[in-house]
Amino acid sequence: MSWTAAELPRINRNQFDAIAIKDISLTQTKFNVIGIIISKLPLRKFVKNEDGKKYSQAVLTFTIRDSLYDWINGSFWGTFANVSTVASGFSIGDCVMVVGARAKSKVEGSYEDQFMIKTPTEYHLTLSDSGGNITHFDFPDKAYTARLKSALTVPLNQHLKLHQVIQYAHSRLVTRNMFNSEHIWNQDLLPKKMFTFLAAVTEIGQPKAIILNRRRPTFSYSHERQQSENVAEMAQRCELIIFDETCARLPLILWNEEWIHMALTAFIPNVTVLSVVDCPVRYDEYRRGVVAAPNSRTLIIVSPECPEANHLSQYAKHVGSRSVSAMDVSDVQSAHSQPRFTQPMPSLTKRPPAEIYSVPLTSIHNIVTVRELKAGRITAGYGIVFALITKIDLDRTDVSNLVTLQCANCQRRMLPCDPPADIGISAPGKPVQVEGMGLYAVCTTPDCPLTNQRFSWSDSQHTTLDFGTMINLSDHTGTYFRTLLGGEAMRKLVGYTPPQFIRLTCRERARLKWNICLRRYKVYFWSDQSSFNNPIPLLTVIACEKPSSFEVMHSLRNEAPKDY
Repeated sequence: MSWTAAELPRINRNQFDAIAIKDISLTQTKFNVIGIIISKLPLRKFVKNEDGKKYSQAVLTFTIRDSLYDWINGSFWGTFANVSTVASGFSIGDCVMVVGARAKSKVEGSYEDQFMIKTPTEYHLTLSDSGGNITHFDFPDKAYTARLKSALTVPLNQHLKLHQVIQYAHSRLVTRNMFNSEHIWNQDLLPKKMFTFLAAVTEIGQPKAIILNRRRPTFSYSHERQQSENVAEMAQRCELIIFDETCARLPLILWNEEWIHMALTAFIPNVTVLSVVDCPVRYDEYRRGVVAAPNSRTLIIVSPECPEANHLSQYAKHVGSRSVSAMDVSDVQSAHSQPRFTQPMPSLTKRPPAEIYSVPLTSIHNIVTVRELKAGRITAGYGIVFALITKIDLDRTDVSNLVTLQCANCQRRMLPCDPPADIGISAPGKPVQVEGMGLYAVCTTPDCPLTNQRFSWSDSQHTTLDFGTMINLSDHTGTYFRTLLGGEAMRKLVGYTPPQFIRLTCRERARLKWNICLRRYKVYFWSDQSSFNNPIPLLTVIACEKPSSFEVMHSLRNEAPKDY
């Protein structure tokens, strides 16, 4: 991304009395700056009370950039009419010339330091409507101005993946009393750290008008005091949905009208990639998920020029062009047809990797409680919890929710269906019907060669049958509802293979259920990453063993009060 000095486009700044941002110092009285607007904040209005008269004043804050490594914040002060006229003359991405600017040193703790974009310079531009202006400038090298718009301001190694951002927000979400299971939601205790990340835009919502009741400051120079008054203001709110390879959905809430206008006019779903710098991310109690809300310190670079952004854009195009898979259709249909099965099965993209089952159990030593799991203090990885299985619906009538059916060709989930009409007619080459296996499934993936064909569950050539059901784990600290039991762990627990299990009668499965329920187990698990759709991570059970009394006593002692 770096350019040498010889490659930088040159412009005769002398004829415009303009200087480069890197050459700004306090010795210049009034000067001009030419560059690209990379950020523009809404007008801040206030009332100045002087000699008993009230004057409507305003300030416009912007950020201008004239090279790959130099950008600076500026403020334009004046009457509301003059400032609004200047503000309406340019937008983010325009090439402008700032006329009649003065340099001011940054002061630690000032408004410029706390509420404006971070800049590499130690100065801040100020200009007023009495002698300053911001006008359009026709820069001769259009390629260079385009490069300034898309050049990163933060190195790539400082950009996080979205799942890291979400995990950080969840890990510091809840402050809980050790002896009280009640959640204590305290927004003041949440971290104030800003996040920088790359993400692609997948949805652009319609802007909504919101009336805000704010207290506007009133300055009185005659009495040397500051007052305030309640003012109702109209604001716009627009919600974008962003994603990357690690997170499928994260809301990005825009309040800046400039960015809302750009999102509606320039952003293309599943194409546009954003570099979001210094963006606050918080947990939304109403949504029960994490949201990103850019503020005045946030800088957004649209379609940044870097290999990672290009790769993410290609990934977004692939996701956008992919048709709705049968996996998603089956999840929706099963949710409507089976109201009891309220906990969704993990989709193919969220399925834990197969190598997690090859880890030796003797290498897992991280013992946790359900309370710690629900508080989000456990990152992705392995762990042990001593808990009772309080829910496992082995005796349900429909066994399709106790097993997983996947197409052997496309590896997508298959839907249970009725047997074919010619099931009782024998024919050469037709598979022999196994007794007790009159269950059929169909693959609905559009691009799969086996789509819309019915296959028996016992047809191992075309279907893959395995265990997979959701259970509840409970200990002395609470109950965890998102736990997946399947594969070898469930085979060892029930003592049957999937074909043998589905041939059992309902009474036999009920007897098996009550031999398992309300018994304490040493559960080895692998924890999935948190996401917006799953704020409580999914636990995948690797193995269930009967613990020794010493292990149970030791786990309970670690949770007991210190003076117990």
